[in-house]
Amino acid sequence: MVALNEVRKEVAFFEVKWHDLTLGEANQIITELKKKSEYVAWNKCERVEYFGLIAKRLAGKGELRAEGYLCYDFEDMQEA
Repeated sequence: MVALNEVRKEVAFFEVKWHDLTLGEANQIITELKKKSEYVAWNKCERVEYFGLIAKRLAGKGELRAEGYLCYDFEDMQEA
């Protein structure tokens, strides 16, 4: 999933998985997501990029958030 803010030239890249992810799996997915983002030409040299995961359950999401990633799971949706 990709979300754009054309005014501020921001882009958020998300991978969505409907299963539980370990911290190791999450890190691997984020690494792959960063590689995939290189194929998006939109404002490539000027944009601010964000990366994140949405999963059924995401182990270590606090650690990932501390590293600046946008991470959400079903538990977060229930709190909203």
